Amino acid sequence: MALLAGLLYRRLKERRGGIMIAGILGEIPMVLGYWLYDTWLLHSFVGSAAGIPSNLAQAVLGAAASTLLTLALRKCAYVRRQFPNL
Repeated sequence: MALLAGLLYRRLKERRGGIMIAGILGEIPMVLGYWLYDTWLLHSFVGSAAGIPSNLAQAVLGAAASTLLTLALRKCAYVRRQFPNL
């Protein structure tokens, strides 16, 4: 999940909305992974689908929080010196 988001961020960080796109696409493995794990626990694809909405909400909030944090950290001179690729 983090690797996918990081690779996408490197490619999309200069595009408008690229940080958010990288964050949202990086959350897809989390949602799918939780769904597949729940399927394994419940032995039911349909029953495990009940958790998808809450996992999607977690993904959206995580992407939004990481986007806001990235934008805030980019403005800090110390962070820009230590992490020039941010």
